[in-house]
Amino acid sequence: MKQLRPVYIILAAASALLLILPVFTQGMNGSALSAYAPVCILCLLPVLALFLVLRRKAMADKELADMLTILKWELPQDGGIPFARRILPPLAVLLAVICAAATVLLLWSNASVTVTLCLCGFFLCSLSLIIINTAAHRLADFGGTRGFRLCHNALYLCGTRIKLDGEKCAIYQVSLDEDAQTLRLGIMHRGATNDINISVPTEQVETTRAFIADLEAHLNARDESSAQP
Repeated sequence: MKQLRPVYIILAAASALLLILPVFTQGMNGSALSAYAPVCILCLLPVLALFLVLRRKAMADKELADMLTILKWELPQDGGIPFARRILPPLAVLLAVICAAATVLLLWSNASVTVTLCLCGFFLCSLSLIIINTAAHRLADFGGTRGFRLCHNALYLCGTRIKLDGEKCAIYQVSLDEDAQTLRLGIMHRGATNDINISVPTEQVETTRAFIADLEAHLNARDESSAQP
């Protein structure tokens, strides 16, 4: 998301500044600087590892979704949860954890106040960057707040993912209203049934019709097989 680039730049710059700030504020040189260098490395390694793990998982999830996709298009209007509301809960949890860690270090250790606050600020900024970047890429990978994607194992609607396991959560009815160009999905989710109407672009009507025909043929064949003695 291009509009997030300034946020990425600010958080990355703040992370770098906070990590090296103790060198100047504490006047580190010689042995002090040699002792602080491994601390910087130990701070950077888990952050980089977490970023790579989350990015690799997101790419694997997208590749799997592409393989299992049945129907996919963009809806005429935005919907779902706004991006800011998606990232507020994990950012709030991160802030609480960082504040708790800073409190513990300051009250029950002999750590320098400046160094502790700078390192905690580094983790706050760097991990916030990872959270925002991961959420933005995940939202974009599955169509954003206007995306619709029906897979064999999940339904993605306006950036929200609903896992389909065929038991507790499943699609029990599919129909196409060709006059209104609307795909109607009956979904059983958490013990409740919901009907969702999805606008179908003109270029996707034939694909949707073929999908419904294949699904009906599969269900009929399954019923005939189960009816045989």
